[in-house]
Amino acid sequence: MNAVLAPAAFVTDNLMVGGLTTLIMMLGATAILATVVVMFTIIAWVIQGRRLPVWMFRYTPRRLLRILVQLRQHNLSLIRMVPPLGILVLFRLSGILTIWAALRAVGWDGGLVEPITAYVVGAILYGAAPLFQGLGIVEVGTALTLQRLGVPATMAVSATLISRILGLWLPLAIGVVAQFLEALWARWKTWSATKQHRAG
Repeated sequence: MNAVLAPAAFVTDNLMVGGLTTLIMMLGATAILATVVVMFTIIAWVIQGRRLPVWMFRYTPRRLLRILVQLRQHNLSLIRMVPPLGILVLFRLSGILTIWAALRAVGWDGGLVEPITAYVVGAILYGAAPLFQGLGIVEVGTALTLQRLGVPATMAVSATLISRILGLWLPLAIGVVAQFLEALWARWKTWSATKQHRAG
């Protein structure tokens, strides 16, 4: 168990100490912005039909190259990319707002710095976690981050659990129930059609 929670403890102990929080957030935001700019540039080149530089083929994973080839085959345009990118941005903002609302629900009156920082740390741990949806690691990392930023431990844990229930377990439960009902409905239609066929 300690080995599983070690990444969360490392991030919160080494990146959230003292005055490094703002610096880490700025560096993280810069890295994310640079990554987005590079991705947009590559996507724009592919959509416009331009030839990618040779060095890009050498250092780009083959899986990503296959995605770029499929992207070009679909004849997409930059305008068509706006809706899915907008949905992605709204999804990220909803995650931050969920943590913020959970903090408010348990009585924390802070600003947006705490939920934004906790969401970024949780996203990092989610990407590095080998388990389903960062199960366990994201919760511990988010709660520890909130606690390091001044949120009382009980509020941090409660807000983390509320946000994870709303962001992961509730949609998952709704999806499982919906699939079960859909399968049940399909079986009932098949049984009803078979019964009518036999009666006819």
